[in-house]
Amino acid sequence: MSEKILDANELRSLDLNCIYPASEIMRITGADKEVMKLLKRNGLEFRGLVGVQWVRAIDLWNILEPVFNKYAKKKPEIEEQESSIKDQPGLATYAEVAEYLSVGKAKIYRLISEGELPVVYIGTAPRIEWSELEKYLIKQRALSKTARKRPKK
Repeated sequence: MSEKILDANELRSLDLNCIYPASEIMRITGADKEVMKLLKRNGLEFRGLVGVQWVRAIDLWNILEPVFNKYAKKKPEIEEQESSIKDQPGLATYAEVAEYLSVGKAKIYRLISEGELPVVYIGTAPRIEWSELEKYLIKQRALSKTARKRPKK
């Protein structure tokens, strides 16, 4: 059996309305031939066309989704925030940043006026770069870790 771990994120990137060559499925998910045989025994239908085995993405997902859901490890909330910031393109409005941090817009205005969050103006519209928000959060995490330490008596 393969020692590779199937990657649910890569599998989620497949267009479920398409069919893919079995070799592409193996590449995307990290599965080997033994895993593909196991999937076939569990009901995954392979279709031969022009000498190539094809798999419907929806069929693959229907077989693997319960496995991914059962064994998915929940990440701590902080890690989810970090990864979602990295996934955000471009600039954010004050409202988007406030919603992301679960604070009011007044808190965002205060952070900006104190110089904690730099602002970029697009014309007259103020925006905050997601990368700057990420830097701010890293700094806050470091500060909160040191603040938790109590001095020895």
